[in-house]
Amino acid sequence: MTMNELVNLLFFFLAGVGMGLVYFGGLWWTVKRLARSPKPHLLTLGSFAVRSGFILAGLYWIAREGRWEAIVVSLLGVLGARLIFIRLLSPEKKQGRTFSEG
Repeated sequence: MTMNELVNLLFFFLAGVGMGLVYFGGLWWTVKRLARSPKPHLLTLGSFAVRSGFILAGLYWIAREGRWEAIVVSLLGVLGARLIFIRLLSPEKKQGRTFSEG
């Protein structure tokens, strides 16, 4: 694997992280507003449609590269963004204790 290919895969990984941050950030934003929304079902469906469309458009753009490695690496980036959100927003971090401690 050449250096140019590695740089391309790094770019696709970072693109996946960016897509994941937008997707999971939008999910977090939606969940925070559900209780105050007069029509939570529309908020949920609309948010899902926008977030899914964004991810699908990004993956389509990456798939046009024609390399399966680019898609896999970008999906790993999306999962990496999910882990970032789990770490940052987990309840045990905010409370200073874990669930098993009660």
